[in-house]
Amino acid sequence: MRPTPHTGARDNYGGVLRCPGTLPRRSFLRTSAVGLTLADLLRGQSAHASPASPLSNKSLIVLWLWGGPSHLETFDMKPEAPQEYRGEFRPIKTPVPGLEITEHLPLLAARADRFSLIRSLSHDSPGHVNSTHTLVTAYPGELNEQPPYAPKHPNAWSVMTKLLGQR
Repeated sequence: MRPTPHTGARDNYGGVLRCPGTLPRRSFLRTSAVGLTLADLLRGQSAHASPASPLSNKSLIVLWLWGGPSHLETFDMKPEAPQEYRGEFRPIKTPVPGLEITEHLPLLAARADRFSLIRSLSHDSPGHVNSTHTLVTAYPGELNEQPPYAPKHPNAWSVMTKLLGQR
C-alpha cells in the first residue's frame, strides 16, 4: 500500500508515517542532478582558511536523505552482478580512477574529485531509527524506536552548535 494522507499508512515498526506521500527512489534519481556533502564544505573551508585567521562561515547545511536512493543504484552499482541483483541504471565514469556513479547524477560525477565517498559504514542494528541514532550521536542503539523518540545523547549538529555558538 502506498502511503497517502488518508490511509494511515504505517512504517516497518508499526508507527504512522509522518510524510503523507512518497517519491520512489528511481524517480528521485531521474530528477536529481547535483549534491553537496559535508566533506565538500570542510574541504573548501580548509583550502581557503589560513591557520592565523578564523573561519568566517556563518552556516552549515546538512542534507539528510532519510530513506534515500539505494547505494546499489547510485554509488556502488555492481554492473557485473547478475541482472536480478543490479539496478536498471548504468554507471558513468568520474575523474576519480575506479569510481563510477549512476548516469542520473552526471554533475555530481563530474565533481567526484571534490568530495569523499564512504563505502565502509556499517552497524549492528536491524532498524533504521537506531542505526541513524548511532551514526549522528556515536552512541549505539539507545533510542526507542516507538514515539516519542527520546535520544539520550546530543546529535552531531547539536554538538557543533554548542562548540561554535548560535549565529
